[in-house]
Amino acid sequence: MSFEVKNGGFGYGCEYLFRNVNFKLEQNDVLATLGPNGTGKTTMLKCMMNILSWREGGAFLNEKDVCMFRRKDFCRKVAYVPQARAYAFDCSVIDMVMMGRTPHIGAFSEPSSKDMEVTEEKISQMGISKLAERSCAVLSGGELQMVLIARALASEPEVLIMDEPESNLDYHNQLKILNTVKRLSQDMICIINTHYPEHALRVSNKALLLSKDGSADYGSTEDVITEESIGDVFSVNTAMGSVKAGEETLRYVLPISIR
Repeated sequence: MSFEVKNGGFGYGCEYLFRNVNFKLEQNDVLATLGPNGTGKTTMLKCMMNILSWREGGAFLNEKDVCMFRRKDFCRKVAYVPQARAYAFDCSVIDMVMMGRTPHIGAFSEPSSKDMEVTEEKISQMGISKLAERSCAVLSGGELQMVLIARALASEPEVLIMDEPESNLDYHNQLKILNTVKRLSQDMICIINTHYPEHALRVSNKALLLSKDGSADYGSTEDVITEESIGDVFSVNTAMGSVKAGEETLRYVLPISIR
């Protein structure tokens, strides 16, 4: 499988948020997109999902322009997880996750036993079985994020796109999300927006760094996320370092001062 953006560009009026975005991902790839507020990270995800139309270029799933897919067929292959803080539906967790089966259910059909089986499987996979009957409106941010990921997985996608899945969460829940991304990438392509360079360094092998001038730098995470690049894009002085954690070496980026 593959997911690709060729010469992607988007903007409003005469101005562009970003231009000349190019990348190609294959199974097991994790792409982390970073950039200052206002550079169009969420907008780019919506273009990838064909929610917004590219002004230039396009997105391609298995070499086919996403615009050429029927919506239901596309949603079976590509799933989107929005920012959890924007959602507080008063429905049960199991009903929320079942919504992810919509691309597989006929317009006038009831969910089948297979739909219920997949729904329960994804709830279990995300470790939220004890929440199945609870209302989404009373869940914590971390719990709701897990529910939204389970809903996306219920469509059994090839590509999972997530908008800041670990933002506004405590350390424990951030690590749960990062571990989930690493685990899911064993079976699919994952694309995430993040404000944390350390998280990108931890879970992604590809990175896309958006600048306020509309340019985009794409490559391996190690090559894209450097003291110089993060400093230039965010207009801060930074320091990078590493720490040994068991068998793993983790890299971090510290903002030191504003330029």
